Amino acid sequence: MEIGSGWLSHVINFAMDKGPILKQIIHHPLFRFAVAYAIFDVVLAGIGMGVPFFCILAGFVIGWYLPSAPSTTKTRQGLRGSILLAVAAAMFTVFVMFVIWSPAIAQAMDPAFDYEGFGIPQILFDPVASYIGWMVLMIVVSPILQMLAMVFSASLREAFFTPAP
Repeated sequence: MEIGSGWLSHVINFAMDKGPILKQIIHHPLFRFAVAYAIFDVVLAGIGMGVPFFCILAGFVIGWYLPSAPSTTKTRQGLRGSILLAVAAAMFTVFVMFVIWSPAIAQAMDPAFDYEGFGIPQILFDPVASYIGWMVLMIVVSPILQMLAMVFSASLREAFFTPAP
């Protein structure tokens, strides 16, 4: 079975020739959703220049549509599926933030690193503490806020609006 003629179609055709497991993964209803989300999350992190502010805001919109995702169409397990998808999305954002901020972590290992001149807000008593707090905020806390935004809006939709199948 051939799919189109672009470079992506060659990758998909190569993967489908490798066996039924990859074929099942590629044709799973959540695969396209996951790929679209990954591209969207990376673009939003880039628009925010490494600060996942727009990723957190998009969490409200994406969470609103999570109850309609292909794996969560059963009403009984809708919220559970939405929570699992929100956790998966937050874990991907943790990965993206780690990739973005890992060079800054590596620079901090240098004894001559200028913490004050790095360009982050110096809101704590010590520049080193502010730097560590900023890294924890970017890599850990922001994806958790994104997950909470997704779960909140998915719960709101499940509670007050009937998700469209």
